[in-house]
Amino acid sequence: MKVALYTAITASKDSLKEQPIHEGVDRIFFTDRPDDYVGTSWTVHPACTIFTDPRRNSRAPKILAHQYLPEYDYSLWIDGSISLHASPIDLIETYLTDADIAMFRHPTRCCLYVEAEGCADAGFDRRETFAAQVTRYRQNGYPPDNGLNECAVILRRHNEQIARFNDAWWSEYCRYSCRDQISLPYVAHRLGIWIAQLQGTAADSPILVYHQGHP
Repeated sequence: MKVALYTAITASKDSLKEQPIHEGVDRIFFTDRPDDYVGTSWTVHPACTIFTDPRRNSRAPKILAHQYLPEYDYSLWIDGSISLHASPIDLIETYLTDADIAMFRHPTRCCLYVEAEGCADAGFDRRETFAAQVTRYRQNGYPPDNGLNECAVILRRHNEQIARFNDAWWSEYCRYSCRDQISLPYVAHRLGIWIAQLQGTAADSPILVYHQGHP
């Protein structure tokens, strides 16, 4: 079983957090500034550079785990704001017994439509972009109050079903807003993907420390 713990930081948006070393787990870091991380214990790879927005470049390996980590059986994505305490292998054994993907629930909301409105009000992307996104989702029958996940931690089994999910999520992400948590539940619902829920939220979970600071 090959397992990867990985993250990405672009435009120095976060600082790389050193993580405990777990036997059987490779640590992989995608960055657009590799010279800043000489000597790190992570294996450094170049970040995506296809977008002018560094936020979107950091999301490419996050969403497309099967493309960026094709040799792995499982992966655990963590945002650059997170220090992980738990073993990824322990999390796999706990949460992926009957599921292919596990994430934290959103700490405050349970509806992508409400989340999109809040993100638009906060100026996280163009209001017109959010409006076009939710209009299409409503037209396609996606229900309100259907759950919402926080995308700071993503535990995945690498199989064909999750590869299709990743590709579909990436398509929605590239088409619409930079807030990946809005397109996620729509894609999961459309493809019939059940997302197992990690205990608690990223803000209060015993398995990690969540360093607040980036939007």
